[in-house]
Formats: sequence, structure tokens, C-alpha cells
Amino acid sequence: MAAPMPADAKLRVAQKVRALVREEKVDAKQAFATAMSMEKAGRLEAGGVYKRAPKSKNASASRTLADANEDYDDA
Repeated sequence: MAAPMPADAKLRVAQKVRALVREEKVDAKQAFATAMSMEKAGRLEAGGVYKRAPKSKNASASRTLADANEDYDDA
């Protein structure tokens, strides 16, 4: 049996569920599943706010490389 969730985690999940249902019109069961997934991944901050991942440096470099190779002609 899984350990019970701490009170602060329950609060974050409840606040995220409420936001998803009220603001984004998501079904309550789907909102709960989404919020639990976010909490499990460590992506919820206080107040149920989604914590975004920092932008990676590699994404920018790969776009620059793709732009540089755009005009490359193999012929």
C-alpha cells in the first residue's frame, strides 16, 4: 500500500484540480489525473502553480544548426 500524501501535496493537487476544472473546463477526473501526474513529477509549486522546465541550451543550438544547413545543397 502506498504511503499517504503529505498535507501540502494534497493542497497543491486540490488547487491545481480546481484551476483546471474552473479555468480550462477539464473533466474533474481528468483534472485530478493531470494534477497527480504533475505532483508526482515534482512540477507543482505552492498554490498549485505549474513549474516549467528551464529551457535547454541544446534546443537553441540545434535550431541554429538546422538554420545553417537550410541552404545546404548536396549536389
